[in-house]
Formats: sequence, structure tokens, C-alpha cells
Amino acid sequence: GGSLGNQGTNYWRVRGRDVAGNLSSYYTFSFTLDIASPTVTDNQTGDLIWRETNPGTIYNVDFFDIGSGLTTAQYRIVSATGGVIIDWKNISGVPLPINATFYETNWGITNSTFDFLPQGENDVSVRVYDRVGLSSASLNVFFIRKDTSAPTMDNKEVGGDLTWRSGAKAGGYDVDAFDAGSGIKDFEYIVTTGPNISG
Repeated sequence: GGSLGNQGTNYWRVRGRDVAGNLSSYYTFSFTLDIASPTVTDNQTGDLIWRETNPGTIYNVDFFDIGSGLTTAQYRIVSATGGVIIDWKNISGVPLPINATFYETNWGITNSTFDFLPQGENDVSVRVYDRVGLSSASLNVFFIRKDTSAPTMDNKEVGGDLTWRSGAKAGGYDVDAFDAGSGIKDFEYIVTTGPNISG
């Protein structure tokens, strides 16, 4: 047994011979062979922006197949510790089947998927299939950073400052802000003559 053929179009010929040794003419047939898996091109670095909402179709990961053509592209999302958050799911907006040898349009995840992601960094992997069922997967092609929680405040000045002052309090006031996600960008305060920003 030799090889069935090479990637692409292959030809085979057949003819018959009778007992007397007479040969018929050759009949030539062709068949197309796809033995090359599709490929993934990762043009997307990690999404370094902390996201409060789904950014939409911004992810630049492309899919190619030199043979029968692409059918399905999928993603999978795992936590930074490796736990599966979203198992393999068709990429929203990508035609199904793709019916082309390439897909180079930027894509995204659905709003419901984004809403399901936990706070922090989430790693995205992709896989793609062609028409004969061959597939390729690329792990951790990029990550999504999600932060939808406001910073927390630690007010160590409970009860307020009841001392009359003619200038700033020596040492200032001890109020801290913490954020476990994207971090503190800035600190804002307001001074009024009444409680609850009145006066």
C-alpha cells in the first residue's frame, strides 16, 4: 500500500484486460484530497484594557484552510487558574458554515458570555474545523480583563472630624480606596457645608 495521494487534486486511471490479453482504453478519474489541517493566525495581543462592558468585534484572530475550506470557528474561555468558564462555543457573527478558505474579519464574544465572565483576567483559546473534519486549536491566543466592580472605601474617620479648624488637619484624613481589578485610577473628594453633598 502506497500513499493515497497528495493535498489537492489527484488522478487515477483504470483499464480492463480480458483473458486473451486485450486491453481496453484507460479511463481517468480525479479526486480531491484534503490532508492539511486548518490554521489559526493570532494577530491579537492580550486585551490590556480593563473592560466594564463587552468591547464588541475587536479581536483579530484569523482562520485559514488550503484545502476543502472552513466550516466552524469556536472559542473557549478559562480562568487565570485554568478552570473552564465557557466551553467550546461557536464564534458569534461568523457564518456557519464559513464556506471559504479563510476568515479574517475581527470578531467578539456575545454580551451574555461577557456578563458570565468572572472579574479579572480570562484566557481565550480558539479552534477551527474544515469540511473534512480536520481541526486545529490554539490555546490562550489572548485574554480579556474584566472589572465591573466599583472600588471599596475604608473610612478610618468614622464619626467625622468634630474639631473646629482654621487650616488643614495635621497628617490629613485617613480614608483609603481599594480595587482588586483594574486598580485605582484617581481619588476624588468634595467639600460641602452640608451632609450628603448638600450646602
